[in-house]
Parts: sequence; structure tokens; C-alpha cells
Amino acid sequence: MEELKVSNVEVTQEKLRCITNYLKLFFSNRDQIESEEIHYVKNSINEQQYLNRSLILKSNQSLNFRFTRQKNEDQRQSTVVDFANENIGGQALHYKSCTQEDILMLIYPEALISMLFVQPMKANEAVLIQNLIKYNNYTGYENTFKQRNLEQFRWEEKYNLLAIDAEVFFDDEDQFSQKNINRELIKCYCGFEIALLREPKYAISTGKWGCGIFKGNPYLKTLIQLVCYGQACSAAKDPTNNEIIFNVSSDVELYSFGQELLRRKEFITLNSLEVTLRRIKDYKFNSNEELRMKILNELQKKQSSVRHPLRNALLGCVLISFAGFLWNWQMK
Repeated sequence: MEELKVSNVEVTQEKLRCITNYLKLFFSNRDQIESEEIHYVKNSINEQQYLNRSLILKSNQSLNFRFTRQKNEDQRQSTVVDFANENIGGQALHYKSCTQEDILMLIYPEALISMLFVQPMKANEAVLIQNLIKYNNYTGYENTFKQRNLEQFRWEEKYNLLAIDAEVFFDDEDQFSQKNINRELIKCYCGFEIALLREPKYAISTGKWGCGIFKGNPYLKTLIQLVCYGQACSAAKDPTNNEIIFNVSSDVELYSFGQELLRRKEFITLNSLEVTLRRIKDYKFNSNEELRMKILNELQKKQSSVRHPLRNALLGCVLISFAGFLWNWQMK
């Protein structure tokens, strides 16, 4: 905090404005919100526990998802996914950085407290912060970040913040290995599980998790999140009222990919996603477009495989009926 105060960097002054505005809004609405409780919950599962849960991947359960051109925090009263650093809070109080996690910590300033007592997250851990209030808005990113006041302060609207840190990939092909896919599956599932168990009616608002400076592939990360969301739904109290929302902001190509997935929504199940994920494992892609088409084609195969049994069953019924007709005609 002292560094922020003495720094002449414009971004640090904007961070201080976020904290100052929080204090002002808190004390001016103290009667309504001082008795509210914020819960900080850490969840962890080991690899064997995850493998036991992954048996549900054979399910033909459909998934409720959609894609938007918005940002994670734009979905009101939701569980907002924090594309976190292993040290929760990242560099929110640093005098330079202002990435996605830093911004979330500043618009939900009570999440900053977690930096005092939450230990660095392990590969199989996630942190959920429940019952947060949104105190700030903003424009820009990194050096262009600017604090903005909310059009209307809604203290009664609550948000959850879900911190899951992705693996850093320096080589694009590394992330398609079984080991690294498993790491991301366990991390993501660990977060989605606790989010849906603790707040089953809150949509999970996510997006390009680990796809910035961590160099994750957005198409692979989308598949991983869909798989983990479907698994977590199976453990939730009331998954029918839930959904996962992918907010891709200005990424036109990923939004288009999302629309292609939605056209196949009836056929996208845990089973079809697991098969697709397995078939792109260790695959050498020349471009993101090649990967995109591979995923869509694999899901199209699953779509065909769903249709063929029905077609064959109908054909069988027709043949049986025709045979019965011929039999009766001969008997006459």
C-alpha cells in the first residue's frame, strides 16, 4: 500500500481510487452491509480422487452453456472465474501490473483480504470467495486501466470469486500431453466442484482461462472447462438451474467457435467431449484453425453416431412391418 501511495505511475493511482471508493461506499452503506459474512473456502482433490469421479465421463448428460462477447464480471450474481496466479491476488497491490486477476481484486476489494492468509495454491487446489459485493467499475487493461464508479451501487447483489491458476506453457505442444491435460482437468474440476456445491444456482462465468500470458490454447481450455463443468454438475444439489457462460470479449474467432458448439448442443455430452479430448491428445496441429476444425469434426462424428442407431431402428421397424405384410398376404 505504501508503494502505491508514493508511486507516480498512473495505474497505481487508479488502484488507490478503487480502494478509496470501496471505503466510501462501505461506510455510507454500513447499516445494510456490516453484518454480511464473506466466506473463503479452499478445495482440494488428489489425482486418484479425480480419476474415481471421472467415471461420470461416460454419461450422455447434456450441458447447459452459452458464449457471450462480454467479460466474466458482467454476469450479475454469478461465480466469476479468476484467472489466478498461484499466489491468490496476483499483483493487485503492485505498482505496475493490472491484469484480469488484479482487476477482479479491485472491483471486489474484500477479496484482497485473502492475500493475508491463503497459502499459494497447489496444482490440485482452488479457492472460492463467497458473498462479495461489487464496488467499482473500470475501463481499460494493464497500463490503460481506469477506475469508474458504478452507475448504481447494489449492495444486495452478491458475487463469488473462483480462483483457479492455469499452468504456464512455453511450448504450445506441451499442453496437449496427457500429463498437462490431467493437471488442468484436476485444477478446473476442483474449482467448479466447490463452486456448484456451495452455490448451485450461481452460473459459472468464465472465458479464456490461462490463454493470455500463460499461453494456453483457447479451444483446448474451452473443452477442458466444459468437461469439468459437466462433472461438477453431477455432484451439485440442483444442476438443472445452472449454466456455464464463456465470455470471450473481443475474440471473434472463439465466439464463432462457441456458436458452432451451440449448433451441436444437443449432441455435446460428457461422453462426446471426453472422446474428443482424447483424440486431440498429443496431436500436432499446424494452426489454431486446424485444431478448431478437428474438434468440430470429432463432435460431428459423435452427432452422426447418435443419429445412426435411431435411423437403423426405424429402418428395422419398416422391414419388420413389410415382412409381416408379406406373411399375411401369403397366408391369404
